[in-house]
Amino acid sequence: MEVDDLIADGMLGPVDAIRRFDATKWAKFESYARYRIPGAILDGLRGADPASRDLRRKNKTVQQLYRELEIKLGRPAQDEDMAGR
Repeated sequence: MEVDDLIADGMLGPVDAIRRFDATKWAKFESYARYRIPGAILDGLRGADPASRDLRRKNKTVQQLYRELEIKLGRPAQDEDMAGR
């Protein structure tokens, strides 16, 4: 992702904060906007990411299983070792 894209996403944060701000919630606008700007950048990163959160979670689980198996076996785990689990 290009830095300019991240900057553009960050610039949308205050616009989004103005649109969504609710003064009846007893929060200061500055406090709300402070969280919306990084949130807008993260939203942009998530939108550009081809992998879903579910896929990333599953990948993390598999990687953890590989590490545990390598500790148990005392050597790098092979796909065949994982298939036997």
